[in-house]
Order: sequence, then C-alpha cells, then structure tokens
Amino acid sequence: MASAKLTQELCCSICLDFYRKPVILRCGHNFCQDCIAGVFNTQEEESAFYTCPECRKRFKARPLPVRNLALSNIAELYQVGRPRPEATGILCTYCIDFPQAAIKTCLHCDASLCELHLTAHSASEEHILLDATSPLQNRHCPIHRKLLAYYCSEDAAYLCVCCCLSEEHRGHHLECLNKASQIKKAELSQILEHLGLLKAKKNLVNLNLIRHSRKVEQESAVLTKNVASLFAEIREQLEALERRILNEITLEEQKVLVPIGKMIGKLESQRDELTRKMNSIEELCNNTDPLAVLREQELGRALDNEEDNDDDDDDDDRYSKYLIASSHLDRLLLSVRIQKGLERFVASISDIMADRFTNVECVSDLLLDINTAGHNICLSGDLKTASYLTEKQEWSTGPCRFTTAQVLSTTSFSSGNHFWEVEVSEDGLRSVGVAYASIPRVGPESIIGYNSQSWSLTWINDLIGVSHNSECKTVSKSSTMRNVGISLDYEAGLLTFYQLCDPIRHLHTFSSTFTEPLHLAFHVEKGWVRISSKASWAIPSTGKSKVGDP
Repeated sequence: MASAKLTQELCCSICLDFYRKPVILRCGHNFCQDCIAGVFNTQEEESAFYTCPECRKRFKARPLPVRNLALSNIAELYQVGRPRPEATGILCTYCIDFPQAAIKTCLHCDASLCELHLTAHSASEEHILLDATSPLQNRHCPIHRKLLAYYCSEDAAYLCVCCCLSEEHRGHHLECLNKASQIKKAELSQILEHLGLLKAKKNLVNLNLIRHSRKVEQESAVLTKNVASLFAEIREQLEALERRILNEITLEEQKVLVPIGKMIGKLESQRDELTRKMNSIEELCNNTDPLAVLREQELGRALDNEEDNDDDDDDDDRYSKYLIASSHLDRLLLSVRIQKGLERFVASISDIMADRFTNVECVSDLLLDINTAGHNICLSGDLKTASYLTEKQEWSTGPCRFTTAQVLSTTSFSSGNHFWEVEVSEDGLRSVGVAYASIPRVGPESIIGYNSQSWSLTWINDLIGVSHNSECKTVSKSSTMRNVGISLDYEAGLLTFYQLCDPIRHLHTFSSTFTEPLHLAFHVEKGWVRISSKASWAIPSTGKSKVGDP
C-alpha cells in the first residue's frame, strides 16, 4: 500500500503519469511543466484569470512556476528502481474490485499476483514464482484438475501426479517440467548457435556480392564517361553509333547486375528470416516458464529444417562465388563493336580509341609447335592449322610431345591483353584454349580442360562447352559456329571466348590467377582447327600490350 501511495504522489494530476520536469505554483501544488503550461494557455484564451487545477486558487496574472528539482530527482529515481510490468492479459487473483495486471504466478497457491500483492506474498521455497505468461487453467490437467508437474517424452504429454500413476503412462520415461525444460533449452541453444553461423555465412556472401556490384557500377560509370568523351570529338558523323554503344553498356550492366541483384535480395530475405528465428529462440530461452518453452513445437523443428536447407545454402554460396568470378562488364566486346563502326573513318579514330579503352594486342602471327604435336596431328605448312589423322605421323618422340591429338603454340603470354581468332571445321570434336607448358603430356589427363594447367572451349556435335580441371559446363547449342575469338587479360586473370558473328556473342569467361606463361592449345579429333591470319574482328595493335583501365 505504501508503494501504491508513493506512486500516486509522484504522478501529475493532469496527465496522470510520473512527473516530467515538475514545477511548483505559489499555492504549493506540483505539475509537469508542459501540462501546466497547456492549462494556462487554455485559460488565457477562455477566461480572464488563471486558476490552479488542484485547489482552484485564482491568480490575476499568469503564474510563473518554479522548477522543483527535488521532486524531479525523486520521480526519476523511483522510475529507475521500479520496473514496470509488461501487459500480459492475466489479472491478479486477489484484486477483486479493481483488477490489476499480474506479473507473477505462484504454483503453490495456484494464484496470479500483481505488483502490490506480490510484496505481501510468502517468500518460502515451496512458493515457486513464475512469470505470468499464460492463464492458470492451462497449467492444470484437464482430466484430474491437478497442477501439471511432469513431461512424458514418449507420448509428448504433460502430466499431473495422478496421470503418472495411471496405466497409460506406466513404464514411460518421465521428467519433471524443470528438467525437461532445461533439456529443451539446451537443444534450442544448439539451434541458435547453428543459425548464428548460417547468418554470419549469409552476411559474408551478401557483403561480397554488394562489393562486386559496386565495382561493376563503378566500371560501368567509367565506361560511360569514356564513350561520351570519344563521341564528343566526332559528334556530327557518329551520333547514331554513340547512342547504340551507350545503350549496349547499359545492357551489359543490367546483364551483370540483374542476377546479382536477385541473389542479394534472396540472401537478405534469408538473413531476415534467420534473424526472426533467432529473436524468437532467444525470447524462448529467456522464458522462465518451462511449459511455454516445451509447447513451442514449431521452433523445436527449426534445426531440422535448417539442416535440410544446408545443401541449398551451399548452392547459394557456390552460385554467388560463380557470379563474382564470371560477372564482368565485357569491355573488350564493347571496344570491338565500336571499332567495327569506326573502320570506315580516318585512321586517327583508332588513336582516340586507344586512349579511352583497354589496349588489346591482336595476335595473328601465332605458330603451332611441331615438337608438341601428338602423333595423330597433322600440321599445315604455315604451322597455323592442326588436322586429325587416323594414321599416326612419324614424329620423333620427346618429353614435350603429347600422346593425345593435341598441340601447343610456340609463343606464350605472361602479361598484357591479347586477342586472337580461331576457325574450326564443321564436324568432329574440336577444343581450343590455353595451357601452361607444365601440362601433362601423357594419357587422358593431358587433354586440355581436364587438368589444372589448362582451360578449353569444346565442340561435340552441336553442343559447345567449357572445361577446366575436369569441371565441364555447357554454354551453347550451335552447330553453325565456325569462328571463335579468344581474349586473354593475363594480369586480371580473365580468359574469354566469343562467337564471332554479327553481333559478337559472349560465350564464357574463366576467372583465375595465372602463375605461368600461357600457350594457345588445340585438341582435335575428326576435324581441324586453324589460327586465323586476317583478324577481321579484332582491335588493331597499338604497340606493346599493357594492362590499363577502360
């Protein structure tokens, strides 16, 4: 009662809440500063005098309330030391005339207690107090009307003392509610730890995707600026070409960003769902009511559900890494298309292009190394064409020669940006790519694309696929593709294949860290492959190749 009286004395009679910045009038009554100011403002408009809301004393002039610091400090200290009960919807058993919200439930008395009656309640050990989170009737056996005290794990049932003695549960493994609750909380703690790891993993993958997305946007901005600068110098003649190229940049950007954006959205949704589950489990773990903990069956199945989704999470992780590795703005493709539109203009335009776009060395003088050719490979007189023969050639044996139908180029690349074209026959099995000189020379593991030292693009009938380290992927179905462009950016670790048609079509980009010089590599069965000398689609050579920003 004393606590209730003190609470009443510390409440403003206007707002009926604890004092906020209390002030005192000359009559001795206290009010919140804002509350009394509002009253006086109303009286100023509607009356010729001012009155105290408490005692109705009149003032001719508007009173000037004085700040009551002592009362302000008392009200603040009282609120800090007095936690407010949360509304549970459960009323105190002993509050008859004016029911108050219950904050505790006594299992011994079978009663719910408000803050006032809790202070007068027995504090002995047999009076077990729990948070008032569920009605008392939910704690009683529906058959015997006795308090639930045990849990049968075999039947997943809550039992009273009489139920334990019944024939139905005889011989079953029974646990008291407190012990069963602790077991359930231990399981939930494992679920929480597992979900925390999943959330951290999602955050890391999501962060990598966001960083990559920003990088792509920055590259796109630089490309757009350079294209605009290029066409500013030849605006009158090339306005149509400018619009087309800028549109292609936007399309390239969207092609890269759309799958990334979808993946980011998916990961953020999964992360939010994990956060929701973690919050629910944390609330359950902090719950002192064992019955409420045990009845939460849906969260009890959370671990199984999340473990079932581990494979999907691994797929998301692999797909995200694939997006980061393979999603790049195709700067070379843009440069090639611009060059095709500019070739009818003056030669100075090529110099302008070289200043604004990636410098690419067009390679057309590559030769095939006869000392690496397999015994079923026949080389042309100019050493640019490799054909398959069923009869073995009389090549001399040596450590560099392949036992399979394969050959490398004499020239290797250890830096810079390079582009070359390859022509292939209409049928047969044909593979083109690059390889280190350290590639195996004997057996099936020496075939390009089927070891860690090589990367390849392969035709088999009308299927086109890419391979590296025996990992294969189909990228296209085209029985008519005869010309292929190969781009190598050594420092960036990018190897890109294009179908040379109109318009040029991107097939696949490998992303890796190159550690050795790379040779052009051919593998041929029942067909032929040739290094093109015309280089009709490539950007003209600008001298020594170097890596540069677009």
